Amino acid sequence: MPDLAITRIEATRPWNVAAGDARITVLDALDVLRMAVGLTPSFGPAQAQHYVAADLNDDGRITVLDALEVLRAAVGLNSANGPRWVFFDTDLDWSALSLSRNSTHVPRGIEVDADWAGGDFGLQGILLGAMGDVI
Repeated sequence: MPDLAITRIEATRPWNVAAGDARITVLDALDVLRMAVGLTPSFGPAQAQHYVAADLNDDGRITVLDALEVLRAAVGLNSANGPRWVFFDTDLDWSALSLSRNSTHVPRGIEVDADWAGGDFGLQGILLGAMGDVI
């Protein structure tokens, strides 16, 4: 089998309150619902990271189904699309992204050169479902 070059590294981590992760609350669910219907969340205008954090099912848009998933997490119910950490390149310019409730896609992970031989790289995480301080 031929050698395959690594061109993108992606990482995720499960949500774990016992390990110090933020608690997901009913207010988080309400903020996702407000975003889903086109209203401003309780904390003020949403930034690009908030749009990513609100799209729990990764379908590229924020809907009432995402709000339901956040509510399920807030009350302790499991789901296939529950909160989890996703990671992005630390050099990503969030202010240059045009995200909205109908367009939440941002490439995750970090691109590396095809001849990358390993070494350090930086990632920043967003906890999906947590609408407070997202980064």
